[in-house]
Amino acid sequence: MRIEEVSLKATTAILLAEVKEHLRIDGTAEDGQLNAFIATAERMIEATTGLALISRQFDVYLSELPRQNNGQLVLPVRPLQAVNSIHLKDNTGADMLWPISQYIVQTGLTPYVCLAPHMRWPAMTAQIDGIRINITAGFGADWNAVPADIHQALLLLITTLYFNRGDSNQIHDVMKSSGIMALLSPYKRVRL
Repeated sequence: MRIEEVSLKATTAILLAEVKEHLRIDGTAEDGQLNAFIATAERMIEATTGLALISRQFDVYLSELPRQNNGQLVLPVRPLQAVNSIHLKDNTGADMLWPISQYIVQTGLTPYVCLAPHMRWPAMTAQIDGIRINITAGFGADWNAVPADIHQALLLLITTLYFNRGDSNQIHDVMKSSGIMALLSPYKRVRL
């Protein structure tokens, strides 16, 4: 499974003014560095949780069809707002739109695509990236939609990055030392 971000975020998941207030920074001398820490913290949380904090479009590419989970195709980016289209690629590279009537979509934090009743997965002819699923995922269009616990995790992680500039800690160590893992635990994927 391969994921490509199709549309870029229009805004950040937390405001620069709020970060500056949290860190008690006046003036604009460090705005560039703080914006970099905001972007880094967002990427770290998204990579760790599989969440899209701000809504945008992604293409999810598959090279094989699901054979487990009762034929459900669990989508890797969440919370899912919509599956915009599913395209199948043949041996020549031509795309074919798979009709929405043949599948069912589960949105939210446990997103998946499954077959509609009495339908079958289409035959895959292309060996690599034979299926492209275009999705919209994220909590909302701006920072107001980000849940409070993730918002707090962003503040804590940015603070850790700010006060530990230049340290060569691994990503996991920075996240652990910031104390955000408990805040993010409700968003962790759990397999039963």
